[in-house]
Amino acid sequence: MKRNRFPPLALFVALATALPGTGCAAGAVHLTSAHLASVSGRAVFPSEAAASSGSRQVAALLSDVANGATVSLIDPTTGNTIASTVTTPAGAFVLTFSSSFSPQPSVPYYLEAVKGLAQNAVGNSAVRLRTLIEWTGTAWISLTSGTLEISLSTTAISALANHYGLSTTQIQALLGTVTIGTADTSLSPTTPDTFVPTSGITDEAFHRAYQIVSADLAANRDPLAETTWSPPAGYHYAIPITMTDAGGYTRDNVAVSLNVDFASLLGASGSIDPSSPLILDADANQFLSTYYDPSSGPAGAVRWIIPQLVGGSVHHYFLYFDTTANGPKPAESPLFAPVVSLYDPTYPVSWTSLAQVDQVSQSVASDGGEIVNAAQLASFMQWVISDGISDTTAVITQDVCPDTVLNSGGPGSLIRQYLDAGGRVIWAHDTVLHYLGASNGTSTSVADGFGVLGISENENNIWFGGTEVMGGTVTLSAAATAWGLLNPWNSDRPYLASDFQAPNDVILATDGYGNASGWLKNYDTTHPYSGFLRIWDVSLTLTAGQLSDLWNVSSYRQGGSFTMGSVQTL
Repeated sequence: MKRNRFPPLALFVALATALPGTGCAAGAVHLTSAHLASVSGRAVFPSEAAASSGSRQVAALLSDVANGATVSLIDPTTGNTIASTVTTPAGAFVLTFSSSFSPQPSVPYYLEAVKGLAQNAVGNSAVRLRTLIEWTGTAWISLTSGTLEISLSTTAISALANHYGLSTTQIQALLGTVTIGTADTSLSPTTPDTFVPTSGITDEAFHRAYQIVSADLAANRDPLAETTWSPPAGYHYAIPITMTDAGGYTRDNVAVSLNVDFASLLGASGSIDPSSPLILDADANQFLSTYYDPSSGPAGAVRWIIPQLVGGSVHHYFLYFDTTANGPKPAESPLFAPVVSLYDPTYPVSWTSLAQVDQVSQSVASDGGEIVNAAQLASFMQWVISDGISDTTAVITQDVCPDTVLNSGGPGSLIRQYLDAGGRVIWAHDTVLHYLGASNGTSTSVADGFGVLGISENENNIWFGGTEVMGGTVTLSAAATAWGLLNPWNSDRPYLASDFQAPNDVILATDGYGNASGWLKNYDTTHPYSGFLRIWDVSLTLTAGQLSDLWNVSSYRQGGSFTMGSVQTL
């Protein structure tokens, strides 16, 4: 599939140009005195900026385009040109308006400079640069602080604003964020101007967009035409998505899942083609491995793999999809959900019931997880290990460990390899890894908690002189609150607190004797929230609150929070 740079700007005009609102950014500078009659500034075409940033000289020379470039104020809602003028040989301009023009207060307008190359000769391109300006009611303000400039930097930010479908408030926050002439050498490629990140546009995205704009001008291409992107062939719908990372640390190949109700989104337009959903990483400008599972949750889930997720970062995506009526799209290989829950009625249980395990699994699926059988659980763990997948959890409330993952004993078992690879296991009810289950419904006592996890079973630790020193209602720790484990239970199979060492291991709940009734044992310090997590060391009837707790500890520090925009028709 052809990979181009940005989705079509036309997709996002409704988002980026329907901009009612109030307010202006701190630090934005008046372009003129508080007089509406004119706007003055300078159009800086690329050769000066390219030379100062250390990049190669662009082909579109300043002498070729600065003199006599047309500068226009454009209404972004209608696309109409309100006023225009031409620049001097140095790129300066003064744009005046008729007395009939009344700008909308606090609504950004496009200010563009355009010039045909090679004296406008046939066969040569015209190139455009853009900035955003706004009338506050008393003065004009723009993307640049200080003197108004239309430059590569303002063009990059303007393109990103369209590209991300920013709201009115987000665009207003961009005003005054570009400091002309103060080079930013913190990232490569360097830029001759400095941008203050805001509205989800990172400094990295600015540098990438600047590089793209520069490359277009180097090839005598119009950057506002070349940074558009045609959607995948035959696609008719797109949704912008913003995700804010919750992990807090950088990791690779992050599995994420988003429940999407395509039936509601499409309405009478048709039925979703299940092979069609496709995710574009709008920041990295590349398609990602994507899979749609229509059976997951109440309405289906879109899953994808993020190549790298920087802790706390904001990421932008576009979800493309189509209906069956518009023809089949290429299918992609299935991807597991980041959280899976074991339910396999051919395998036994101990303190719980298959009905309760089914209840847990259905709850996990409704929250965005996936139900797997014992064989699929093994495939899931092997996928995590072989592909280096981050942010995954296997929920095992069916409290007899299946032989598909407890398959060789000790640290060689698949379940331990999964933990060593940064996976998380949630275990509930009977003693950890005490029983080994087979597909014929039988179980064998193996007491493999020490061999696999390096911790001893509670019976060997908490009976002293024939006296049981354990039990009672648990006390939840501050860490439990952070993880979203909020509902206590009565402990029956705790472990010694001394088996868990901070900072990598975490005690989530203690019984009345200080024993660890809920805990996380970490096996991969590069993934600090991974490991074997024990809750509910007792047989109990699950409440809605406890099911919510289960999802919280299953998904803690995974992926992030999503915001979906409106459906755009291509």
